[in-house]
Parts: sequence; structure tokens; C-alpha cells
Amino acid sequence: MLFILLIAIIRRANAISDEDLLILPNITFIYNFKSYSGYLYGNAEKTYKMFYWFVESQGNPDSDPVALWLNGGPGCSSIGGAFEELGPFYVNRDSRSLYENPYAWNKAANILFLESPVGVGFSYITTDPNGFVVGDDAVAAVNYHAMNDFFTRVHPKYQNRTFFITGESYAGVYLPTLARLLVRGIYNGTFINPNFQGVAIGNGYLSEETQRNSYVLWANYHGIIGVEEEPDIDTCNFYQKVIAEVNATISTNATSMPCTSIMDRLLNLTENYDPYNFYQDCYQTKTMLMSKSFYGRVIRPNSDYINAAIPNFRFLIYNGDTDTVCNFLGDAWFADNLATTFEMNKTSRVEWNFRGQIAGFTQRYYDDDITMDVLTVKGAGHFVPNDRPGPSLQMIINFFRDSGNYSSDSGFDPTPVIEPSGNVHYFIF
Repeated sequence: MLFILLIAIIRRANAISDEDLLILPNITFIYNFKSYSGYLYGNAEKTYKMFYWFVESQGNPDSDPVALWLNGGPGCSSIGGAFEELGPFYVNRDSRSLYENPYAWNKAANILFLESPVGVGFSYITTDPNGFVVGDDAVAAVNYHAMNDFFTRVHPKYQNRTFFITGESYAGVYLPTLARLLVRGIYNGTFINPNFQGVAIGNGYLSEETQRNSYVLWANYHGIIGVEEEPDIDTCNFYQKVIAEVNATISTNATSMPCTSIMDRLLNLTENYDPYNFYQDCYQTKTMLMSKSFYGRVIRPNSDYINAAIPNFRFLIYNGDTDTVCNFLGDAWFADNLATTFEMNKTSRVEWNFRGQIAGFTQRYYDDDITMDVLTVKGAGHFVPNDRPGPSLQMIINFFRDSGNYSSDSGFDPTPVIEPSGNVHYFIF
């Protein structure tokens, strides 16, 4: 089981000085990079212990950037993202051994996986092992302190390195709020590393309003809503339907019979439907939907996205185009509205390619200080690095390097050799 492998990692982290993981259990290949694991302090009192796993770059760890990765939820473990999406190791079907992910994001960056908020995974509060931190601003403050601890106490050799913060889903809330604190800390001299360069959010929960309203159009485009209901779509504010239920208020636009009928049906789809990837088979009988209390806490659009920006800063908003939980259309609307508010310029929407095939489409918003790329990944769902590992690696490398061209292959091909030359050694511990 994945849990057994994580326990082994933690035990080795506690037994080895400097948290250097010299050997991982049941590795089926030889790897050429160092990794570290342990705890970062999430507050000044050192009572918030944030579990992390840090994997150095397979490229040039002495010059490649540092990138924080946060899974969403809220409450999902970033270690899960490491072993199932973008980390260097995947878990074999026997649940006891690890094999190589040839499209790991540490091909070109030093990746920090942080279990956040406190109470998620192996992160805990020393004064109350069963305690946890709630509230977006409180979580941002804890993550900020953990990042400062990483660059100051734990890995000071990286404190002048270019760094990014990345994540998916509810990281659409985590990252902008964290970015705001990072920029503020850099300006007032309380954050040790001044080289914060960008934010990348995959299938982000950026705006409840644009997500709700766009979901209905997405469903129409994919045959869930019939043509006879199309006229009602343009007259309904489906976001207000959700808010009306949360606040127990009446909105005539939201609660009219056609609008209510459409939205209720979409929110209660139960059979054979995977909300994270519309084209995948479903292994559960009910769609996992967020509670009304969650809607009530995240109803305001996240305008921190641009307000946190510093000169020559860049954003990437990328979406798998088969996800319904955080669909591409809602995030594209959010980005376009934001760019309009801040009077940013924009390019035409163009395709980008991976190995000569269309991998998705992208559009850039920009001004003198900021670029914001909005990008789709064709055929991917909510978990882009898992569904489309090759295109996602090419995408993130071009973002880190600010190439301006997501079709660039970045000068290398990580595909494993089909017929390896020489001897192949397997180490099973």
C-alpha cells in the first residue's frame, strides 16, 4: 500500500542525518538525484510541524528553480500528488514497490511537496496531534512560515534560487493567498528569498461564479443537456441558484423552474459519471460533490491573483479539458475578466503541440510587468500530470523557462528507451 511506503520514507527520514533519504524501499530502477524528507515549522512557536518531501532536480540541481507543489481538496495530501501525478516515483500494482515516472517534474526543477494544511497527512500540531488549521488566510500564513523555514533553516543553499509555487484544484485558493504573503514579505524584508517568479495552477478553483455558470454550458457542449433546454441557458444565473440554496434566500433569476431543473439535474448526476474526467469509466456510484458549507466559504472570486504580482511576474492557468469539477471554461472566463479589469493586452488563442500533435490551446494576457498564460491540455481531466504526463512536463518546463512557446520540446525527450543497452540492475530492499 501507498501508506506503507510513506511510513518507510518517514522512518528513514527520522533515522538519517540532514533528512537525506539515501535509500528508498523497493526501488526498481537507479535514480540520479537526492531527496529529503522531514518537517518544516509552520509557525513561530514551532508547534505546527509540516511534513515535506523534497526531490532535487534530475537536470542541474545547482541552478534549476525550486517549485512548491500543493494538492487541493481542501485537505488532500501533496504526497498523493507526488506518487500519482508529477513525482519521480510511481507505485506498482503490487503496492509494495516503486517504478520510474519518466515525466516527473523534477526533470527540470527541484520540487517541494508539502502536506498542507496542518492536520493533512503527516502534518500535525505538537500541542494537539488531532488538531488542524482552518480558514484560507490562516492556511496561507502557515504555508508562508513553512516556506520561509525551508529556505532559512532546512535548505539555506536554495535561499537565493528562483522559485515558483504550483498546485491544482483548491490550490486555486491556496496559491494566490500565499503569493500575496510572499510578495509582502519580500517587500518588507521578512521573507528570505526574493526570487519569487511565478504561480502555476492546474484546474484551479478560482471562482465559484464562473465555475457554476460555465458548467452548464460545458454540459450542453457534451450532450448532457438537450437542445430543447438551450434557450434557458442564456437566461439563467446558475451561480445564484447555488447561493440561494446556501443562504436560504430567493433569487427569481436563479429559482425559476427551468433554471432549477437544469442545475439540480447536473448537481445530482449519480450513475457512471466521473466528474474528474468525463471520458473515464467511473468506479463509484455517486458523484463526489462539495457540500453547501464549502460553497458558502468560497463564493468570492480570487482577485489576489493579480494584486499579489511583482515586476516580471508570470502566471499559468492550465486546465485539462475533460474535467467538470473545475472546468476549463470557467477558469478561462475568470482569467479574461481579471485581465479586462486590469486592462491587460491579449494575444489570439493558438494551438500548442506535443510531438507534432495538438496538445491543447493557449492564450496570453500581458502588460509591462505581468504575463498570464491560459492553457488547455487536450484529453486531460482534473489531474493533468497523471492523464497527460508528457504534455504536462513540456508545459511546465516552458513555463519555468519563460520560453513563450509551449510547443518547444525544451531540448530533451524523457521517454524511456524501449530496448535498454547494457546491463539493467534492479534493487529490491
